[in-house]
Amino acid sequence: MAALAADLPCQVEWHPGHRLAVAELRRHRDYRGAEVVALGVALAGSGDLDAAVIGAAALTDDDDPGVLKRLWHCVARFGRPCHSGDHEAHVAPDR
Repeated sequence: MAALAADLPCQVEWHPGHRLAVAELRRHRDYRGAEVVALGVALAGSGDLDAAVIGAAALTDDDDPGVLKRLWHCVARFGRPCHSGDHEAHVAPDR
């Protein structure tokens, strides 16, 4: 991705992303619904939710894309910024 971005005729800025703990997701059940929270808990396993976890789920046919989108809304709104280098420790295991 970085190599493709380097060829663009404009400046590219990278966002570190957001990470959301399952406990925090559960606190906001009313934001996007119980179905979204249940999927987030299932995807996170013993880790946190982030773009990599949701993106991996989107590449399968196992989960409703609309529910994944609403889950991403939760990560973006309630998650905390990732810091460079700590992303790998928070990616959930494969289902």
